[in-house]
Amino acid sequence: MNTKAWTNAIAATGYAAIFFILMAATHWVTARATAGFGHAPHDGTDVRLVATAYFAPAMLFFATAAYAQRYRWRAREVLHGLAWGWALMPFALFAGVLSLAMVFG
Repeated sequence: MNTKAWTNAIAATGYAAIFFILMAATHWVTARATAGFGHAPHDGTDVRLVATAYFAPAMLFFATAAYAQRYRWRAREVLHGLAWGWALMPFALFAGVLSLAMVFG
């Protein structure tokens, strides 16, 4: 297996670990709020949204890219770039918001 395949596989494993930790934390927070207050309408929903909207697709992108690199698919470089683009998206969005705040702030 080449270096890109290993890098993608390690990134997929990392994103999977973060995804499952966030889901477990959401479950724990909801269970604790339910035990304390008797209901938990909104506890943990923002964390669950981040986990399912960002970390789950990143995990799938990196896993697919690692598989593509390993078995030498034609689209392996495209999938590799897509996975890393998805991973770097929050930093680009933060930089954009920060630059707008500096210009108009």
